Amino acid sequence: MESLVFITEPLLSKEFVQYRFAVPLAAELCKSFSVAVASPAMSPDVAESLRGLGIEPISGDAWFPPLRHDRDEIPSYVMSWSRDALLRLNGRALERKLAGHPGVRLNLSMTTACPNDIWYIQGRPLGPTLKSIGPSLRPTMRAGVRTLGPTVAFLDEHHLHEAASRTRAIYTHSEFLQAWFREHRFPVEGVVPGYLYPFNFSPTTSDPARDYVLTYLGKETHVSCLRELARTGAPIKVFGMKSRGWIKGSRVESERSNVEILGPVSHDELRELYTNALFTAFPFTEEPFGLIPIESMACGTPVLTYAKQGPGETVLDGRTGWLVRTVREFVQQALSVNRERYPASWRDACIRQASQFRLEVAAGRWTSIIRDLLDHAPEPRASTLLPGRAMPVGGRHPVVEGAH
Repeated sequence: MESLVFITEPLLSKEFVQYRFAVPLAAELCKSFSVAVASPAMSPDVAESLRGLGIEPISGDAWFPPLRHDRDEIPSYVMSWSRDALLRLNGRALERKLAGHPGVRLNLSMTTACPNDIWYIQGRPLGPTLKSIGPSLRPTMRAGVRTLGPTVAFLDEHHLHEAASRTRAIYTHSEFLQAWFREHRFPVEGVVPGYLYPFNFSPTTSDPARDYVLTYLGKETHVSCLRELARTGAPIKVFGMKSRGWIKGSRVESERSNVEILGPVSHDELRELYTNALFTAFPFTEEPFGLIPIESMACGTPVLTYAKQGPGETVLDGRTGWLVRTVREFVQQALSVNRERYPASWRDACIRQASQFRLEVAAGRWTSIIRDLLDHAPEPRASTLLPGRAMPVGGRHPVVEGAH
């Protein structure tokens, strides 16, 4: 059986988004390949869980400070990026660990540049990302972004070109990212859309209440839009899964009686919330793919969001939700839906649309790409791309199109 190695961000907790994204896909691909997961650092419980799934764990043994809580992923990401962008510590450690290890290497990391066969990009560089989310940050964080942002952007651009120079093929998980990276001279070969995780998002009842608007509050949220929505008087429930700090610090008009801030919720609670909402409001500043719209649609509830980036690709305007371009349009559309509602048939349309983003669908696409790569003669893992230089777009693998 052919071997496959996933390269990931640090896996210090099973609650990390990277674990919840990479490991289910790795486990599904175990049906076709012998799979290993390599990470700059890996906690013992993560390594044990991988072994239990039939996956070989490979750690670069980097030191990271203890987590404040199991979802404390951002500090480890920042430290991992610093280690590799400044000193290439992650890449060198994993090169040593993987020396002589057989198989195709699939790099899911934005903080580790090392020789690999496929680089799967799931976000924009730090420069444009920080610029996009900056206005929604708290004042102290905004000041830090203004001060350090230009230096971070410069280092990250150099680091990403270094990563591109060490891969045979680049894929992204949205058409938006493919267009952005191609425009910035990265030879992206195609799109493999992300997938829904956990996988059992589905309606909890056939007779939903539809008596409130559900929304999410996190680092990518367009907070000023939520404030305007709150001022309409519509009943709103706000949840936030990534960090209690974002909820505590943002206070989206929480003094208003029509706004209920829930904080982090369990998976079962979230299914109930999605199912019974009139619609899910998802105003964002930066969202290359966006799971929340897909989770909502999987539970039969349409989504109001912006007509751009990842959600602009996954939500079907006028069929599974509404795509708008400004805060004013967002609020006007929300008021319109509250008055006029929408056809009951949208429930099934939402579920059908979300089904395109199942784990099995993504695994099938990856299996096809990996098989295609294995069918070609071996090539050096390092390409001829140099920092600041362009490589021709196009290549050996067929483009895997997105949702539309």
